[in-house]
Amino acid sequence: MIGKTNHIMLITISLVLLLLLAGPFVQAAERGKWAGRGVMYATSFQSIPVGDLEGHILFLFEAKGIGFGEPWGSCLLKAITIGDRTKGVGSTEGYAIWTYPDGSTITTKEKGGSTSAGPGKTGAGEGEGTWTFVSGTGKFQGIQGGGTSKFWVLGPGQWYGDSEGEYTLP
Repeated sequence: MIGKTNHIMLITISLVLLLLLAGPFVQAAERGKWAGRGVMYATSFQSIPVGDLEGHILFLFEAKGIGFGEPWGSCLLKAITIGDRTKGVGSTEGYAIWTYPDGSTITTKEKGGSTSAGPGKTGAGEGEGTWTFVSGTGKFQGIQGGGTSKFWVLGPGQWYGDSEGEYTLP
């Protein structure tokens, strides 16, 4: 009969051997830095004046464009964003879907806003924010991470932005 101490030692040795034998078959997570640029144009824009201050609006827009960066190359972009601005300055929150040529996608959630007014009474000149990976499909299944972004308005409904951050893939 095996004593309690010997039984615990046998289980411990078995677990160590199992980990040593299984180690080469366990794949390590891929980690890295990500940096990219998106060039976008608004395909749909709706705004409603709040009515309390001059130039205060709530808005919703859809935008499309292209993205490119490292390490994954170019993609198509689609963004859905809501915001609250007074004379072009204020907050935004939304989602972007990055679709790569092989059909794999990444969805990011972005929060931030404009820090200076730009073209027109309600246009943002530039802004910044943070983002996180929400989900991924295909080669991006299980992606995690996030980072920061900055954007610059070129004209009404047209802008580009730079993002950088870190990612982990299982």
